[in-house]
Amino acid sequence: YNLMKSFKLLFLALFFIQYSIRAQDEKVTWTVAFENLESENPVLKIAGEIEQGWIVYGMDNGDTGPIPLELYFEKASSLIASERPVSSDLHYKYDDIFEQQVSYFEEDFTLIQPLTPTKATDSIIDFTLYYQVCSQVCINREIRFRFNRDGSEIISLKIEDEEIRNPLFIDFRNRELLTTEVEEQTGWIIFFLGFGAGLLALLTPCVFPMIPLTVSFFYNQGSKRSRSVLLAFVYGLSIVIIYLLLSLPFHLIEGLDPSALNAISTNVPLNIFFFMVFVIFAFSFFGLFEIQLPQGLLNQMDEKANSSKYFGIFFMAVTLSLVSFSCTGPILGSLLAGSLSSAQGAWNLSFGMLGFGAALALPFTLFALFPSALNRLPKSGNWMVDVKVLLGGIELALALKFLSNADLVSHWGLLKREVFIGLWILISISILVYFINRIRSNFKPFPIIISLLLTLFSGYLFYGLITTNNLKLLSGFPPPDFYSISRSNESPQGLSVFHHFEEAVIAGKAQNKPILLDFTGWACVNCRKMEETVWSHPRIHNILNRELLIASLYVDDRAPLNEDEFIDIVVNGYTKEIKTIGQKWSSFQLVNFKNASQPFYVLISPDLEILSMPIQYANADEYEAWLKKSLASFKN
Repeated sequence: YNLMKSFKLLFLALFFIQYSIRAQDEKVTWTVAFENLESENPVLKIAGEIEQGWIVYGMDNGDTGPIPLELYFEKASSLIASERPVSSDLHYKYDDIFEQQVSYFEEDFTLIQPLTPTKATDSIIDFTLYYQVCSQVCINREIRFRFNRDGSEIISLKIEDEEIRNPLFIDFRNRELLTTEVEEQTGWIIFFLGFGAGLLALLTPCVFPMIPLTVSFFYNQGSKRSRSVLLAFVYGLSIVIIYLLLSLPFHLIEGLDPSALNAISTNVPLNIFFFMVFVIFAFSFFGLFEIQLPQGLLNQMDEKANSSKYFGIFFMAVTLSLVSFSCTGPILGSLLAGSLSSAQGAWNLSFGMLGFGAALALPFTLFALFPSALNRLPKSGNWMVDVKVLLGGIELALALKFLSNADLVSHWGLLKREVFIGLWILISISILVYFINRIRSNFKPFPIIISLLLTLFSGYLFYGLITTNNLKLLSGFPPPDFYSISRSNESPQGLSVFHHFEEAVIAGKAQNKPILLDFTGWACVNCRKMEETVWSHPRIHNILNRELLIASLYVDDRAPLNEDEFIDIVVNGYTKEIKTIGQKWSSFQLVNFKNASQPFYVLISPDLEILSMPIQYANADEYEAWLKKSLASFKN
């Protein structure tokens, strides 16, 4: 059988002229060649060799049938199809799934495609083969073929992520510059933020009193100090593992679609839900009520904690995590919601949870090593209530951030920049009044320090409210400076920007200027930081304003597309229905640049040549150097 197949391929190779090419995916091997290439009636012949047990659907199965095999010739191709391809190897059957007669190929087959010359100036033959290969499952595939008019330098390019014909795919030149993967370098920053959040959680009434009690428990487990220290280390490690495990489900979510976490983080109902949850958390910190997990669950974990040795110690750590939930839950919620704002959201969450768990575990292991240090711990008291009130104010401020996200992506206009800052000032002054009253009743260092910091913070916010200062220290938290009651120019730093790729390319050709593709988001914190701390730099602002055009493409814009612009694409095996502006640009970024994080910057020429490797979040010097290098490439 294999010998016969080899003879058939050999026959095809001898029958065709010498210019041919083989291309292969996981299930089908293609051999492409020509007859009469120099004549007025050239013919393209494509031989397919399908893996046993699989089929490829034929060219015409109606609008309700399976995806057909199709050849698509680019407009610039010097040869195009003069009529539909034909084949004598088609089989037919009634398909129960589609409830109709369908055509298909199996094992080996040959397509005959008559061609006709065009008036294209480029002597390039350029076409793409689209097909669906099926067994128990169906896989959509496309392979692009390009070669010179004389048949030389034949190239096949398998576009792995474009699993069906994708109208968002642009044939950018210099695509090799995209082979160096650009990653967000924020993991360890998130780790230290999570570590700081864990230290804050240690100061809450739910966790702090547990430290001496738990360490004392370990020292009652035997006479050997080394055994107590070992048990304490196991306890601390268990805490770290527990919080790290909480992030694992989000890796599964991220695996479904590279832009899934971004879609989650900018989802309007979810942001409103987070807003309400954070308000509830804040009221809990203010002492209006207490959030508790079901008592039955706590009792079960407590019983398992009495088990022998290390198994029991792990459940002691689980019990601590559950008992302290009323204080750590709001902090973990902040960490969760904040981590979902980028394409690396799941990994950022893991780093954050690792830091949070390490901070909670640290005192138990340290005090196990140095038990005398327990005597230096401050006693529990009213200062813990002060910490909860401060955290309540932070939760309330963060709640407004989530409401602002929903407002921005939906363009409601409810929380313009001035309104948002004004509400933060109100929250800050309210907490300040509480601490001033604490100073009057009990003159202690903690309320004095917090009152001083809140006074400075309120003054800083007020200064940003009455002036054009963009509050660089808070970049990314308030709405962007152009989302304002007083400003009419809705673009960052007063720059002129396009919001459509096609319009920017047309303008770039007319003005002979390169185009900066700015993949951004209304709810993107790092995007605001770049605009307010880097784009505002005088030298960079001058380059952006004079030497190039900017296309700011918002990946989280919920404004609907026109119905005639709706499309379906398949990315990584999942069908995405494109109905909004944000879905269009996020998919455009993913399909063309294999990246789903923001900010993401690409400089291209008007004729769609990538000028340098894309860049993400950077400081002013790095960004300026990248701009100058890209512009030099354009001028050369």
